[in-house]
Amino acid sequence: MDIASVDELLTTTRSVRKRLDLTRPVGREVILECLRLATQAPTASNAQDWRWLVVTDADKRAAIADIYRSVGAEYLAAAAADASDPQTKRVYASAFALTDTLAQVPVHVIPCLDSRIDNSNSLVAASAWASIIPAGWVSDRIGRRPVMVTGAALVVVLAFPLMNVLQDKESGNVAKGIAVFVAGLVVGLMAGPGPAMLAEMFPTRARYTGLGLAYSLSNAVFSGSAGLIITELIKRTKNIDIPAWYVAVTSAVSVVALLTLRGDDHRRELRD
Repeated sequence: MDIASVDELLTTTRSVRKRLDLTRPVGREVILECLRLATQAPTASNAQDWRWLVVTDADKRAAIADIYRSVGAEYLAAAAADASDPQTKRVYASAFALTDTLAQVPVHVIPCLDSRIDNSNSLVAASAWASIIPAGWVSDRIGRRPVMVTGAALVVVLAFPLMNVLQDKESGNVAKGIAVFVAGLVVGLMAGPGPAMLAEMFPTRARYTGLGLAYSLSNAVFSGSAGLIITELIKRTKNIDIPAWYVAVTSAVSVVALLTLRGDDHRRELRD
């Protein structure tokens, strides 16, 4: 493998909109190969819940283009005119140009997720609507850092009380259900702003690489190996509170890391 060529490809490739060859046919085998490569990207908890909608019908492509134009044309034109950074201006101008040509693009591949909150169990859905979505909304206004630090700090404080409720044989189903719901609410304070926070951490030229590495490494170290670490520690210490210790310690580390974030990242443009 030519590492230099791979690095050059990853660091120089940009979205191409204005120079698309709208007359060149795209074979089914090319589409399938692109999708095969796309599925190499990581998914949360290895869910692999991606789905791909491939649209080749001309009428359907025209309908999609009409929606894109009606929603984005005015905004993109204004954004391109107002942007002060040359690179950002080019991005908006390129996206605006697509409003005239999208219907002519021979294949539309639309990524989807086979995961809906309203199809989840009641506790998961309630936690999401009560915490994840509001937390994301609040973080858009006051910043990612205060919302996520609050969530991580609450995990540190509540890890042992909630674990005790779940482990206590005298606890009824209602008490355990409340404990799970509260845990979901607290975790939602980090899950809501988390994706936006990760994107805002890295400059445009290294965003996908940085986000992918950070996400994959954090899952491998703190999530993927959690079961093995906790099981081994319980075996060695005979302490059934190890899961709470693990969650509390990793959340404390998260508090320290989150405090290093810039407080105004949510207001900065996603550019270099």
